[in-house]
Amino acid sequence: MIIDEHGVTFSTGKTRYAHGEILGIGPDLRVTYGWDGEFYEPGISSMSLTPAERVELADFMIGLWQQFKDHQPPLAMMLRTDPGVPAGEAHICDADGKLLGKITNLG
Repeated sequence: MIIDEHGVTFSTGKTRYAHGEILGIGPDLRVTYGWDGEFYEPGISSMSLTPAERVELADFMIGLWQQFKDHQPPLAMMLRTDPGVPAGEAHICDADGKLLGKITNLG
C-alpha cells in the first residue's frame, strides 16, 4: 500500500483519495479521511474494499498505532530508506522489518 498526496494506492491497483494523507476509523468501522471525507463505509457498494484491501489497510494502520503505543519516534523518524528504495520514497516497516506501506514524493 502506498499513501501520498494523491491518496492511497492498494497493491491491487485500486486508488482512493485521502486528503492530507490522514485516515481514521470510528467505532462503526467507517473509515474517513482528512476533515470529514468518506473513505470506506460497510455496506456501501461505491465505497467497497475487497477483503484483501481491508487487511492491507488494517495492517498499515495497526502498524502506525503500534508505533504510537510503543512511544516510538514520530513517523518521520521511523521511515526506513534502503539502497534499493528509489530516491524520494520511504518504506514504513514494523519492528520486524515487514513492509507496511510506502510514502512517495518526499522531495
